[in-house]
Amino acid sequence: MNDRIHMLLVEDEQTLADIIADTLGEKEFDVTVAYNGIEGLRLFDERHPNVVVMDIMMPGMEVFVCR
Repeated sequence: MNDRIHMLLVEDEQTLADIIADTLGEKEFDVTVAYNGIEGLRLFDERHPNVVVMDIMMPGMEVFVCR
């Protein structure tokens, strides 16, 4: 059984996203990264993460609908 927490990280700055994902991956997190809001929404629907960490200034995502 996998006890790791599945996190979806949505960050449009790829270098920053990769650093965060690598750091959290060394801890108790199984991190999936999306580099834009559309990809983030798709991955949220597909993978049903336990936690979502999202950049609040995401280009193209002026309106965000919580589900």
